[in-house]
Amino acid sequence: MILPHGSYLLNCGSSDARILQESRESLVDDLQRCHTLGLPYFNFHPGIVHIFVDIVFCALIVKN
Repeated sequence: MILPHGSYLLNCGSSDARILQESRESLVDDLQRCHTLGLPYFNFHPGIVHIFVDIVFCALIVKN
């Protein structure tokens, strides 16, 4: 089994609009590449929060 790994630079829970948009675009690009290659799985880290992971951060990731 091949399990591709996404960029560590993604931050799908960012409150910064620019970072969030770039993260979305990068994630979509990675997922499209996996689809093209016939890879059904993709491993990624959804982002980072500077103090602690809270419910707002998790909700942003789910929403995005």
